[in-house]
Amino acid sequence: YLTNFIQFDRMCTYSAKFKQIGAGEENKLIITREVDYALRILRTLSSGKMHTTSEICDTEVISLQFAYKITKKLESAGIVEILRGSSGGCRLAADLSKLSLYDLMNIMKARESLNACLCPGYACNWRSAHNSICNIHNNLEAIQEKIYEEYKKHSIASIIGTNIDKKVQILI
Repeated sequence: YLTNFIQFDRMCTYSAKFKQIGAGEENKLIITREVDYALRILRTLSSGKMHTTSEICDTEVISLQFAYKITKKLESAGIVEILRGSSGGCRLAADLSKLSLYDLMNIMKARESLNACLCPGYACNWRSAHNSICNIHNNLEAIQEKIYEEYKKHSIASIIGTNIDKKVQILI
């Protein structure tokens, strides 16, 4: 449901684009394609079983190229375990009820800002010219923090719509 939020301004990092019905102009999404695919990969892995990357791609309709890139990031973060070889594949290595959307967005390096002025290192010409506090910046920053807090409230388990069976052994 979060993939329907529209990003308001040019962001610090890559975002997937889509055509808004009836608008005739392109908008950016807050949830990038990479985060969306990561959610889908985690949905398949939430079964607790070992899955090959090809199985994940078939189930979740993801290209193999994206799946390899994303599972490698998830492995680096300790979220999945990748086993190589003929009996290899991917399996869940973390408790998805303890991983928030905010955490996943950070793992994917997809934390977006409402406005460029909220990006680290941004030099605001208006603030420099006026040598003053910018109320627009301050108010957008407060909104941005509320959005981040909202991301932190939602576990990946709740977003993918699964109550992971407590009997599934999580590799922590």
